[in-house]
Amino acid sequence: MQFNSIRAGLTRFIRTKSTLVLLSTLSLAVAQSAQAQTGGFLEQPLSLSTAVEPLLSQSEILSFLPQRGKFTFPAPYSTTGIRLTNATDCSGAQDCVDAVGYSYWRNINNHVGQDNLLVLVGLNQTRGGAGLTLMQVNKTTDAVTNLGLVFPAGSSYGGGSGEGWYFSATQATKMFLNSGAKILRHDVISKQTETVFDLSARMPGHIVWQVHTSNDDRVHSATIKNSAGASLGCMAYETDTREFHYYPKKGDFDECQIDKSGTWLVIKENVDGAEGEDNRIINIETGNERLLRDSDGAGGHSDLGYGYMVAADNWASASNTQRVWDFNAPAMTGLVAYANLDWNASMPAHLSHSNARNAPINQQFACGSSANRRNSAEANEVICFRLDGSKDVLVVAPVMTNLDTRGSDDYDNSPKGNLDITGQYFIWTSNMGGSRLDSFLVKIPSQLLTGTTSGGGIPTPVVSTTITAVPVIPVVTSILSPAPAPATSTSSSSAAVTWVEQVNVSASGGSLQKTGGCDGCTDSGAASQQVINGNGYVEFTATVESGMRGIGLNDKNTGTSGAEIDFGLRLQGGAAEVRENGLYRWDLAFANGDVFRISVANGVVKYAKNGTVFYTSTKMPAATLRADTTFASSGSRISNAVISTGTTSGTSTTTATSTSTSTITGLLPVTWTGLVNVATLNGSAQKNAGCDGCPDAGAVSSAQIASGEGYLEFKGTIENKLRVVGLSGINSTTTDADIRYGLRLENGSVEVREGGAFKWDTTFNAGDIFRISVQGGVVTYAKNGVVFYRSKVAPSYPLRADASFASTGGTVMNAVMKTGG
Repeated sequence: MQFNSIRAGLTRFIRTKSTLVLLSTLSLAVAQSAQAQTGGFLEQPLSLSTAVEPLLSQSEILSFLPQRGKFTFPAPYSTTGIRLTNATDCSGAQDCVDAVGYSYWRNINNHVGQDNLLVLVGLNQTRGGAGLTLMQVNKTTDAVTNLGLVFPAGSSYGGGSGEGWYFSATQATKMFLNSGAKILRHDVISKQTETVFDLSARMPGHIVWQVHTSNDDRVHSATIKNSAGASLGCMAYETDTREFHYYPKKGDFDECQIDKSGTWLVIKENVDGAEGEDNRIINIETGNERLLRDSDGAGGHSDLGYGYMVAADNWASASNTQRVWDFNAPAMTGLVAYANLDWNASMPAHLSHSNARNAPINQQFACGSSANRRNSAEANEVICFRLDGSKDVLVVAPVMTNLDTRGSDDYDNSPKGNLDITGQYFIWTSNMGGSRLDSFLVKIPSQLLTGTTSGGGIPTPVVSTTITAVPVIPVVTSILSPAPAPATSTSSSSAAVTWVEQVNVSASGGSLQKTGGCDGCTDSGAASQQVINGNGYVEFTATVESGMRGIGLNDKNTGTSGAEIDFGLRLQGGAAEVRENGLYRWDLAFANGDVFRISVANGVVKYAKNGTVFYTSTKMPAATLRADTTFASSGSRISNAVISTGTTSGTSTTTATSTSTSTITGLLPVTWTGLVNVATLNGSAQKNAGCDGCPDAGAVSSAQIASGEGYLEFKGTIENKLRVVGLSGINSTTTDADIRYGLRLENGSVEVREGGAFKWDTTFNAGDIFRISVQGGVVTYAKNGVVFYRSKVAPSYPLRADASFASTGGTVMNAVMKTGG
């Protein structure tokens, strides 16, 4: 294809393996990175839509396709493709590969931090296939491995095509599927299946259909059908609160979908009986509902992000218009993100935004694919576009589909592909100009759109409900036993790291360099002699170099792998990644001389560059931490590392009447007052009188959370005793009726009780740490740092710790309280 000089000058990019050449008139800044995907080019279809790539013939397609694995699309695309299937996957070389289900059901797993990615591929059993199959792709070599059936042999699910089933956004080996009245979660590796939701208890005889899930796996939506298959409306189910929402249809119902945040539900149905399909947009938390009519731009084909929708507007003045609708905006005026000038072809026919992030819209993009008999610009290609109205379009690859050679209908032949969660891979099915389908991946050179080489994953900004760990008072084995001796800690200022336990490295002051071992192997490292107790940090000066290395904080040093570093930064080139025990969390660029700090303060670990925090961990730190390093590349360095090992000092005592602070400022062992049939010691309380089995014993804290944020934390004990502990505003009785946010414990079971009303339950083990916290205007309940329930009741102040006991001898152990900050 010949490009006219204007289009070539304005919109073409040339990519090599490590360098991006940006032709002079484009303003999009793109970072240089060896990790960036190659190929692709930009277009502006509204002004430059006359240049069209010729359709590839079957012989041309077969000339560059391998039997399986990696290949390169011909120029001008030059992107990397991966062929997943071929005729040998189908008995007798039949046409057994099922079309990729749809653009919003994710066929690719969340592979962030993994060496391989997993793909669901339907191999139809009625056409010579084995059934729903799991393919593995090595992300370094692009080699494809058939891992076999997704479900155990003989499973009733094994014959499914996979349409409507999808990978979890958070759990690498889990997928969601529907079966009758149930939403199920299945582990594709262990082959274990669990029920997430069962409609039969609420609406017997009905089934769920076209299920969707928020990106935190918390909220699920589905169409509800009766036994005759008629759609009755839409449901949403919140797993953390067990709240069930039902929205009966108002007109001709099509489908519904929850957004990635789990807050907004979009129902597609013709409400007014005019024109076409409208959109009901519902906030499931508030119940507020808005109507976007078809003639005003309501989406038919669409996908959802965090509080917004990307949708086709067939009433727009320009053909194939795709708009972004902000659900939080006062007025529903969709921003045009894509349009072209050809009404005779549909592109993209199916839009995928399964790579949505909780990030500004100018950092977001969507992709889609289409096949048409009329070959306009982008009409037979995989394309992507930004969602900020810039109109830049990334052309990625030809779909290689001929609608007339396979003998099936156009919809079945259509390349209804979807993005993985990182936005790095797009999957679709193509007939390659012939008579059978195969599955393909293409690597998306998204840096041409976003200006960053970040793989993304779900680098979610810090959430206000983050739970972090704090040291707790030593366990009191008996309420009547004397308290343990108080611990003493000393303060220290920052100093150069003294590196010990050195393996294949040389140290000079606080700097380290790999000087031995295998180049490319993580067989080198060292740890600090200094130990952080409580608050402290490790800090170093970054250097831009090609070698891969990592540094962070760890509670122990047992090897040289980065997988053992609890809170780490992995550096290579000018990119730094937050890696926690080897798992990717976040990334950003840096320059020579930038100073990184990983700090722990008040039980929270934060990552900063030049004094600005860019990521706050959701992981609990150990009580003591050391600096730890790992090196893969020979000659790679960590420069000028310093460590601060703590800021606390003195001796802290804990008696029944003490109000001394612990080693973290503002953290108080609970001083129990208003005692009724209760004895207390060191933050613990125990019923020692009254009726066994009667809620006639209790106590409240002298300290209170007057405003803002704070929490109550205590240690769980397994005992056949009924007791309730939590936060309350008033204490008028010894029952749990006035405990506004409570946990009811007996044996190994715990229930969330609010004002005495049941809300949630789970199990626990002896020594588990429970926390009821107020943060960001939300009350949450956590076990060992993991939130298991979020209250629907907004906090009102002041709040005090409150305990109610029914069983004689029942205890609340080692209660501590943070009352502000």
